[in-house]
This record gives sequence, C-alpha cells and structure tokens, in this order.
Amino acid sequence: MSLEAHLDARERAATGALPPASVSEELGRTLDAALVELAAELTDDVAVFTVGGTGLRRLGAFTDVDVALLSLRPVSASDVRPFLLPLWVAGLKVGHSVRTVGEAARSARDDVTIACGLLTRRQVAGDPEVGEKLDRTLRKSLSRPRALVDQIVSEERARRVSDPYQSTRPDLKHGRGGLRTADLARWVRAFESGTGRVEPDEELDGIEAELVEVRHALHGAVGAKRDVLEIELLAPVGDRLGAAPRDLAHRVLS
Repeated sequence: MSLEAHLDARERAATGALPPASVSEELGRTLDAALVELAAELTDDVAVFTVGGTGLRRLGAFTDVDVALLSLRPVSASDVRPFLLPLWVAGLKVGHSVRTVGEAARSARDDVTIACGLLTRRQVAGDPEVGEKLDRTLRKSLSRPRALVDQIVSEERARRVSDPYQSTRPDLKHGRGGLRTADLARWVRAFESGTGRVEPDEELDGIEAELVEVRHALHGAVGAKRDVLEIELLAPVGDRLGAAPRDLAHRVLS
C-alpha cells in the first residue's frame, strides 16, 4: 500500500537512515502515490491539492500533511471522510479544507493564510477541470492583492524588529532569513505577478533547498521535530551533511 511506503519513508527520515538530500523527494513521491490511491474513495468531481510545504514538496519526517479538497459543487464531511480517515489512523497530522472552487477563491481574497496556501497548490488527483477553473477564478479573485501583500510585508517587518541580528542559534523555519522569510518573498512575487500561483525562482529555490536539507539533517540527528539549530548540534547535524561544524555554521548564517 502506498501509504505504508510513505510511513516507512518518514521512519527512515526520522532515524537518519534516509540521506537529508533525499528526504523531500522521497516523502513527496510516496505521499503523492498514497493520496492518488486514497482519492479513489472520493467522488469524481472532488480534486485533491497539496498546499503549503506539502505543495512545495518540502515534507520532512515530522511535518504535517496539508491538503485542500476542492470541487465544483458542495460536498459534505462524510463525502471526504473515507479519504482522510486512513491518514488520521496512520498518525499523520493532516491540515485540510473542503470547499468549492468559488468558496476557495472568495476566502483567499479576504484571508492571507488561505490565499498563500492556494498559491502553493499542486493538484495530485481528481478532475482536471477543477484545477483549471481554480486557476481562472484565483487569477480574478487575487487581481488586487494590495491588502494581502501589506499583511505579508508587516509580518516580515515584525520579524526583523524582534530578531534584528542573525542569531547564533538560528531558527531554520521562523527566524530571520529562515524558510518563512523565503516563503513571504515567494508569495509577494506571486501576488504581484498576477499568475495566482508561486513560480520557480532560482534564487529562492536555492535558499530554500539549503535550509530544508539542514532542517532534515537536524530532525534526523535529534529524532524529533526541531527548527532551532543549537550550537551543540552543529557537530551531529554536520556529520549527516558531510560538513564540519564551522562550515555548517557558515552555511546557515551567511
């Protein structure tokens, strides 16, 4: 079963048996296969999208699975329960939303969290017409994104005020210059481009790949979800990356 393969990949990532550079690809590949398999439990007009870090293929051993279940007509919680239940039983933390395309677009216009999640969407199963309509509707709904962009800029400004200098204990996700900062830059560019989705960006892709690989190595070194790279963890994390502690510190802090 594809879900079992995904759980096995998570276990190998958590124990460090999976090389940090391979974690995102392996977990993303096995999760996509599991979601496609589970989507057989849904009606034909429901499409499955991964969003957020899941949509960006940034899964780690301890990260949540974020999905949006979208349709052209309203569906009930009982309609999608057969899809979600195996994920819950497997012990995965699943963030999910169930909306029509119209509801999703209207919510995105007023809620920056929903909007940014949908910018990272990646359809893995279901009717292609749902994805095509979502593309068209989101482009129209987010055509005037000034208020949403202002919220994103305010978040980063607040981060820089609270964390004015690069820490020697960097938070790889939420700290200054971390994954969240890269996400914010990507979202702003997506809003301003008018495409309604994030696009590949060589500079941001490189920054994110570096941080994600270090984060995977950190998870494997401590066997738990952690985002702060403490000084005493430089050596074990560096071992997993084939880097000396001083070189690793330079990689993360530069």
